[in-house]
Amino acid sequence: MSSAPTVALYALAALAEIAGCFAVWAWMRLGTSALWLVPGLASLAAFASLLTLAPSDAAGRAYAAYGGVYIAASLIWLWAIEGQRPDGWDVTEAAVCLIGRRSSCLRRAPPDHVMPSGGDNFDAEGATCWQVAASRAAGLWIFGKPEAIQTLAHWT
Repeated sequence: MSSAPTVALYALAALAEIAGCFAVWAWMRLGTSALWLVPGLASLAAFASLLTLAPSDAAGRAYAAYGGVYIAASLIWLWAIEGQRPDGWDVTEAAVCLIGRRSSCLRRAPPDHVMPSGGDNFDAEGATCWQVAASRAAGLWIFGKPEAIQTLAHWT
């Protein structure tokens, strides 16, 4: 699987996971009907199914690669669905996570594989450096730096 479909797969998985978790949140914390649990559970099942399609030899590696996309998607959800703009702490926490994931890629990948053109050179965690870069660019876009997407397009 090339890197663009992989990022799309992770983005769909993130949407399914967050929507499913929000359904439970809405029922338990916002007092919505227990009927919210039906689509919520279906969404969580879709999330789990989607993540099994990730190009990885181990579940933990797929989850690690997915982590950065989940962080970015969570902040998009916070802003777009819940109407709350991410604050300084949100930005800081996301940056620490994304930098950590990026450093993991750099630490494990040989120097000539830091930004693979084809996207199919994997680090020891099962994520391509491109996937890590996509997570970082998505995070930068959330925080008002859309030029990160142009930089990402250059890497592909």
